[in-house]
Amino acid sequence: MNVHQSSIPATLHSPIAKSSLNDEVVKLLQSFKIFLLQRKLVLTPSKPIIKL
Repeated sequence: MNVHQSSIPATLHSPIAKSSLNDEVVKLLQSFKIFLLQRKLVLTPSKPIIKL
């Protein structure tokens, strides 16, 4: 049963690495979402904003 787990890098099992990676992804997604919202507001002010 350990063969499958050993193929996964140990860093992914570390909760600290996982949470910091998640934080980075969330920050990236939020900034990207804000960027998209700003672009949509500028480009199409009359249309409703599409939820991501």
